[in-house]
Amino acid sequence: MLFNEILADPVVKDKYGLYMPAFGKTDHTDHSINHALSVVASGERVARLFNLNEKQIDNIKVSALLHDIGINNTGRDNHAHNGANWVQTYLQGKNINGRDLVDIVGAVRYHSCGSSKELTALIVTFADKIDYTKSRLLPNGYNERGCRQVAYVLRVDTAIENNCFVVNFVTDGKIDMSELREYYFLKKIFSATENLARHFGLSSKVCFDGDLFEM
Repeated sequence: MLFNEILADPVVKDKYGLYMPAFGKTDHTDHSINHALSVVASGERVARLFNLNEKQIDNIKVSALLHDIGINNTGRDNHAHNGANWVQTYLQGKNINGRDLVDIVGAVRYHSCGSSKELTALIVTFADKIDYTKSRLLPNGYNERGCRQVAYVLRVDTAIENNCFVVNFVTDGKIDMSELREYYFLKKIFSATENLARHFGLSSKVCFDGDLFEM
């Protein structure tokens, strides 16, 4: 599978290796290869939840692995667009073309804004947005109101129940829900959840420790 080949490629590892020295001291949440691999794992779990085939899953994993590769050159500004351009050139160098190329490059390009309706992009966008757990928070994140509540999120579970796509954030019980409501990123989580559920004709809901959370 293409994912294993790219994961082992020193070029990809070297590009992600640029992140922490350049941005790790100023960013609030991790965008290193550790985050990318978390998105890979979440993307695969969701893809299997929706019974996608192995080829689709491989494209999702490749897209998830490469989705933030553009941040390592220029920072967050235009990182999705810059990353997509790099990924297109990189994959063409590996003779990846046609639908696979369009699928992967599109997922990288639109993962930040979430405007694509293509399935690979929808899943990568969703997996990216729900990677908000304690393990991703960087030191600066503990000083940002709203963002610091991520420190109390242990994991994120997904399920399909009664034609509803359910996303449940499991916490240690210490999270301040009133402060969390102020966090701008929640809107992105809700949007990514709704868009993915809609693709499969499902309703959706976001919960914290099993309790429905509404914006």
